[in-house]
Amino acid sequence: MAPSIPPEPLSQTDWQQTPPVVQAHLLTLHQRLAQLQQQIEQLQQRSQRTSKTSDKPPSSDSPFHRPTDPTDKPTGKRGARKGHPGSGPKLLRPTERRAIYPEPCPCGQGVSGHVAPYHTHQVTELPPVEMAVTHWVLHQDRCTGCGKLLRARLPKAQQAAMARA
Repeated sequence: MAPSIPPEPLSQTDWQQTPPVVQAHLLTLHQRLAQLQQQIEQLQQRSQRTSKTSDKPPSSDSPFHRPTDPTDKPTGKRGARKGHPGSGPKLLRPTERRAIYPEPCPCGQGVSGHVAPYHTHQVTELPPVEMAVTHWVLHQDRCTGCGKLLRARLPKAQQAAMARA
């Protein structure tokens, strides 16, 4: 038995003139359409879930749709702020100090006499390393009594050094 309420696009008179078989098929299609729309909504809600909105692990989030966190954005220009102490290399105590003064101006005028340092360029040179080389000369001799060959032995500390090498 077909219901008396027609589907949305049809008027009451058109619905009454429609054969009952077509009415039944049309109602079946409308029910199926409603089911599919509900399924689409569920899938869309599921696809919008992230590790922050569900119990999914963070590794399951898409790498192409990373949420942007407004707290991650830097404020202002990049780099150190004015007045901020630098963290560059520290100057070592010099063994020698040389002063370099500006050359005379090409216009022919001299300097004002208020010379002040503005930069220190530090050059560090390693001194040449001289190796301490010791030759341990081992001697041998024959016993006058039995004729056995007697050889000197290397001190214990040097034997350990040879075993490591």
